[in-house]
Amino acid sequence: MLDCCQLVGMGWTEGELLVIVLRDGTVLLYDVLGRFVQTFLLLLPASPSEDNITEICLWGSGIVALTGTMALQVCDDVTVTSPSVYRMSTGLSPRRPATSMVVLQPCFTSSGLVEVILGTSDSTVLVVDTNGPEDQLLQQRIQAPVISMAIAPNGRFLACFTASGILTVMSTSFTTKVLDFDTSTTSKPLQMQWCGEDSLIMYWEHFLLMVGPYGHWLRFPYAVPLCLISELDCCRIISSTNCELLQRVPGPIESIHRIGSTDPSAMLYDAMEAFEDGDPKADETMRSMELTGQLGFAIQTNISAAAAEILPTQQKLYLRAAIYGQGFSGGSEFTDHYIAAARKLRILNQLRRHVPAMCLTSAQYDRSSPTVLVDRLLARNEHTLAMSISKYLGIRRDRVVVHWACAMLRGSAACASLDETMVNKLQTSLKLPGSAVSYTQIAATADLIGRRRLATMLLESDFNTTEQVKLLLTMKECGLALEKALKSMEVDLIYLALLSMQRAHHLISSRSAWHGSETKASFAQLIERSADSANLMRVYYESSTQARSHEILHNFLSSSLGSTGLHLAGNFAVGQCYQQSWLRGRLKKMREATSLFAQGRELQFHLRACEEQMQLLKLQCELELKFGVTCFVDMSVSETIYNLIALGATQCRHAATLLLDASRVQKRFKVPDHRFLHIRVKALAASGQWQALKSFAGEKKPIIGYAPFVRVCVQHCRSVSEIDAYLNRVVIPEERISLCSELNLWRHAAESAMCSGDKYRLLEIRKACTDASVVARIDESLASISILAPFPAGSAASP
Repeated sequence: MLDCCQLVGMGWTEGELLVIVLRDGTVLLYDVLGRFVQTFLLLLPASPSEDNITEICLWGSGIVALTGTMALQVCDDVTVTSPSVYRMSTGLSPRRPATSMVVLQPCFTSSGLVEVILGTSDSTVLVVDTNGPEDQLLQQRIQAPVISMAIAPNGRFLACFTASGILTVMSTSFTTKVLDFDTSTTSKPLQMQWCGEDSLIMYWEHFLLMVGPYGHWLRFPYAVPLCLISELDCCRIISSTNCELLQRVPGPIESIHRIGSTDPSAMLYDAMEAFEDGDPKADETMRSMELTGQLGFAIQTNISAAAAEILPTQQKLYLRAAIYGQGFSGGSEFTDHYIAAARKLRILNQLRRHVPAMCLTSAQYDRSSPTVLVDRLLARNEHTLAMSISKYLGIRRDRVVVHWACAMLRGSAACASLDETMVNKLQTSLKLPGSAVSYTQIAATADLIGRRRLATMLLESDFNTTEQVKLLLTMKECGLALEKALKSMEVDLIYLALLSMQRAHHLISSRSAWHGSETKASFAQLIERSADSANLMRVYYESSTQARSHEILHNFLSSSLGSTGLHLAGNFAVGQCYQQSWLRGRLKKMREATSLFAQGRELQFHLRACEEQMQLLKLQCELELKFGVTCFVDMSVSETIYNLIALGATQCRHAATLLLDASRVQKRFKVPDHRFLHIRVKALAASGQWQALKSFAGEKKPIIGYAPFVRVCVQHCRSVSEIDAYLNRVVIPEERISLCSELNLWRHAAESAMCSGDKYRLLEIRKACTDASVVARIDESLASISILAPFPAGSAASP
């Protein structure tokens, strides 16, 4: 039971949830059947401990509360799972308090923000939104503090009752004053509500006072306590025994029944009555209306009057008048209007019965959609009527049957042996022609009441895989959710399952046990069941920009994919190694890679490569420290040897030491002698150490021959004599000819071919040579040995 002393206020949201606000800021929500929905706090933790709620206002699905410190606590939507609350400053204080409060909904404001209108003790009005308060400076127009306020349903007018007993109506923009009405009492009304958009009702004990737009008023005595609820086009007056509707007579009905009315609609209505009484003047009236072109307007007005009428007997009279007039119009242009009105009236009359006791006006029905109407019936568990109206209006009926099934489950007994029977019953009952019913919500209800097995069985019948996966994840059935997602072949859905499982795994890893059907099962074990899911997670981690994504990817690869994962994790660690700026970090990552590669028999090559790379990094750092340069780290073995030899050009005194270190690198990393010698030749030539190159060539015949020496000399444009010095050491004719041809040394190539007497090589050289003198020399040589007559330059010869 609630403590009535702590109750500040209560009211209904537009979705028919009862909102109860207590003084300490607690908000309780109940549905229309009195079942608890949820609770939350309006006062934020940062609020003063002595602060409390003094007044509230409800609007739509939101709530605004005024605190004892004259601040506003606002919640825009109380129906969400975790309502958010924010604070708005009013600029008021207990010394300058607020005397009244109303809320102007965002749909009526120019800024699109909720605005709170506050009357103050210094006879002005403040408009407060998230940007702060704005004083409207109304002291000259309002002589006393406003102690009660009400906003019209259209948001255009604000009614203010002052402490001096004056009722003032002005626009909500505070630019126009509409009315000043003296009530002759300074007593604050118990309630003040608008009746539609053009009159105001004030309630004092034992009577109501209704004030019209021109200062006209009506007084209604009541001997019982009342509660007033403002509606779109009327005001509901609720007592302990009755619910009355106070409404201005709708325009179409007024035009028909106004005393002495000559409106075409009244004439049509009178003609219908005269026709039923057998009066021949009815025909004369109808003919005259037809001739003047007023018949169509009269028919439409009577149809509108029928829709606005509450009593079914009177509704029928208006519709009969419309049908009677249509008989003279000679057309069917009003048939659709008539059918729509009759359809609406059938629904409204059914709703106005004792059960479900939803007395709606035509305007209220038009404002709310049929879907909202069905939802309100479902909230009252009026499933039969909701199904009939859905079928009658041709709207979807699956929501009705799903709500019925959920309500039936809540009231059923929990017994595992009855699950199969319940599933069969639901499958039979939920078959609708032309549509498929989703079982997700029903399964969620079954899980909510503790029938997990039944929920899983119901999900097997659902056609929406996405909703299946979402619910299974909510139920902690992670393995089954991943299986469903993989079968769907939808990447987004698979990622939804995987990332939800990962998040749950991280949360559960800090706890002692796993709650759900996957007891003791880790995320890695679930991933290993499918190569597709493992690959998707790897792609996700690799493309992730989160700070911890690298660590997560490393852990995932090393624990989820077996030997393949070890390979990938090792490669990833190697990649991370070269993103480190310090040697210590690189070596740490490289050691991680070696430890991963060491766990797989087929990864021994990768292990040795990593170990050698670590040795190379350490050696390169030693060389840089030794020679005071920064040209070794991150180089390959060949580049390291090359730089050591080339460094002799600038550090001549260390040339011998550099060569020894190069040999040491060669031996440690088992560089073949041929490669080492080629690197040495290229490095000496590139660094300009031609004397060292000459000394190296003169030590002993290199195993790579003298062709590399000739190539580097030609490449660096050395003198002919220097080139000849190395070329003359190439003694094998065929090798000499091929080398000279490769380097475009045509004279040397021709001389070598002539010396060897190789006529075919001479022909090849002549064909490729572009030097005219060499071609002439070749032609002479060919002629002297009678191979063939001299050829013109560029021509071909056959042997």
